[in-house]
Amino acid sequence: NNLIQLLETFDIATPIQYKIHKKLLIPEFQPKLIVQSWPDEKNRGDFEIQRWICVDQKLPHGLLKRFQVRIMKKIFKRGENEFDLAQQEFLIKDTESTILYCKSGAGNEDCPGSETSEGIRLYVRGKIKRRVLSLLARVYTCLKSILRDFPGLVFDHYAVHTFKTSSTFIKLEELKVRREAGERKILIRSRKGKSNNGMAQDVDIDDLLPKSSMGQTLFL
Repeated sequence: NNLIQLLETFDIATPIQYKIHKKLLIPEFQPKLIVQSWPDEKNRGDFEIQRWICVDQKLPHGLLKRFQVRIMKKIFKRGENEFDLAQQEFLIKDTESTILYCKSGAGNEDCPGSETSEGIRLYVRGKIKRRVLSLLARVYTCLKSILRDFPGLVFDHYAVHTFKTSSTFIKLEELKVRREAGERKILIRSRKGKSNNGMAQDVDIDDLLPKSSMGQTLFL
């Protein structure tokens, strides 16, 4: 009806179907945090891509709630998907056990930016690499469409590579420039801390910044 269409237009709510049940998804009425705890370490054999999308100030009010509604509306409206949804984070697992986890807020000590920076940490994890890449592409399309509603803000996009004790952030633009210069790998160093002297690892640029089947760079 017209009310539902209006709520969907402004990313306030969207109807979803889970198994045989139909529900109206309204993030504003959800708890602050999800029930599950997100495991930082992926399972053996999993492929994972992480992103940190931040702005040098507080995030626009309600941004993650809008993002959740847009994703549910465009990607997970129907099917046997599993949800754990909240205002400040959400976790969605599809029928092939590919998992999307997003949370908003200030970054940790590894995150780039100033003390006032806030952002969205995004993880896509699963056994099948092509499904991880496909889901990330669809999710990023939703995110970019929302960020366009804030033309006065500059959002920085980072790929994230995680070591056991820290994470390293690389701007997507830097990865693109390196690949266009013919580089295939990038040497990523961990942040030195009290518990380690720093680590280094060669990582395929295509695993951090995937390309489409037509050879175009995704997610920029």
